[in-house]
Amino acid sequence: MVSRRVPVPVLIAATVLVLAAAAVVVTRSDGGAGSDGDGPSPDEVRAVELDALGDGDVARLGDLLDGRPLVVNFFAVWCAPCRQEMPDFQQVHQELDDEVDVIGIAVPPNIRKSVEIVAETGVTYPTYADPTGEVTALFEGLQMPTTVFIDADGQVRETYQSKLDADELRTKIAENFDVGRA
Repeated sequence: MVSRRVPVPVLIAATVLVLAAAAVVVTRSDGGAGSDGDGPSPDEVRAVELDALGDGDVARLGDLLDGRPLVVNFFAVWCAPCRQEMPDFQQVHQELDDEVDVIGIAVPPNIRKSVEIVAETGVTYPTYADPTGEVTALFEGLQMPTTVFIDADGQVRETYQSKLDADELRTKIAENFDVGRA
C-alpha cells in the first residue's frame, strides 16, 4: 500500500484557514463587528496593523489609505494561483500607481519563502505578513488567493476569492473605484 502523506506546511495552512473561518463564523453569529454581513467597518479597516514582510516594521492600514483606493491581495507560499497572479498585480500596480495603491499580504507567513516569492514574481508594491490570521479573517479571506477592494474612505467595496489576471483586475478596479477607464 502506498502512503500518501500531506506535507506539513499544507496541514498548517489548512489549519490556520479553518481557524480563521471559525473566527469569522463566531464573530458573525454573536452580533460582533461586521455582523450585518457587509464586512468590516471603515474604522475597523483603518485600525488594522500589518507587519512589513521581511523587515518587521509595522504599518496601520489607515495610514496606507492616503486618499486613494487600495487593492489588498492575500497570497500564500503554497498557492500556485497566487504566484501566477502576482506579476499581473505588479503590472497593474505600475500602470495605475498614481490612482490606486496595491499591497500584498502573506498568509500564513513563512517569512523567508514569502520574501522569495515576492522577489521571484517581480513584485515591488509593499508586502506584509499576517502572522495570526486575524487580518485574513477580518476580510473573510477563506480561500487563496483573495483580493479586497477598499475605497479611499476605508469601505470594503468587494472581496474577490479567486485568481485575477491583469485584465480582470483592471475591470474590478474600474467597477469598484471608477479608476483606469479610458
